[in-house]
Amino acid sequence: MVKIVVSIGIFFALFILNGFVDIFEFLINIISLSVVGSALQVINFIFDFVVGIITAIFLYFLGGKFVSQRLIVQTIGQVAEFIPGLDILPIRTVALLINMALYFIKEGFEEEKSEGGLS
Repeated sequence: MVKIVVSIGIFFALFILNGFVDIFEFLINIISLSVVGSALQVINFIFDFVVGIITAIFLYFLGGKFVSQRLIVQTIGQVAEFIPGLDILPIRTVALLINMALYFIKEGFEEEKSEGGLS
């Protein structure tokens, strides 16, 4: 039970971090017609890269089942964020939600199986 609570906390923190960066990207893409907006694109790229690394590290160390599949989903979402025009969409955050679903579906199944709920 403690592992699930810690996992929820980690996923919530990653969701807030990814959501913040997605909102920042949206605002930068709206402002990007000006010279200041062009300079902000560099900061946007740095944010994308750093948040992607932080998210991947936490997902890897969180462990559980489907680690490699979850990292592949997150990598696809992260790479899509580097494509101009697509980065305005919250693809990375959706990938994180898919990761959360994969993690908790499998962990819930294992917990129920260990309690004798499934034979």
